[in-house]
Amino acid sequence: MPYEVDFLPVGDSYGDAIVIRYGDDSNGYALHVVDGGRTDTADTIIKHIETYYPGYYINHMVVSHADNDHACGLIGVMKRFSVKHLWMNRPWLYAGETIQHFHGNYTVQGLIDEMRQRHSYLVELRNWPLPREPRSTTSSRAQRSVGSRCSLRHVSVISV
Repeated sequence: MPYEVDFLPVGDSYGDAIVIRYGDDSNGYALHVVDGGRTDTADTIIKHIETYYPGYYINHMVVSHADNDHACGLIGVMKRFSVKHLWMNRPWLYAGETIQHFHGNYTVQGLIDEMRQRHSYLVELRNWPLPREPRSTTSSRAQRSVGSRCSLRHVSVISV
């Protein structure tokens, strides 16, 4: 199966922004975005997708980890394109399992609130509505959604 992996520039900062397309003409193509750099990287990703993959929706968007130099740019991308599945860690879901590592400095709810405040960009991504149908001009044969759910311990897949 042919594939393309595009590592995009993220400016002078750290972080990643990766666009992946795979598939073929007879079975269709899937488009994935892995990380989005900082907020200003969203424009780079959007321009890249519009230039090289016009009419596509994003099958899977992945936030590799909760740092803002990997997640913040995805907010702008998600506002521009339809995203079928969002893979992300929501650390506040595991506050009860990790509370003992905070040496009595928080209640479980206090830790949840602190994590959500420190990672407000993850909260924004999580709260962005995923569409029921792709907003795409590409035929379903040209691009098909692959996969739907997983049950990894610390990763949530938010699907339609």
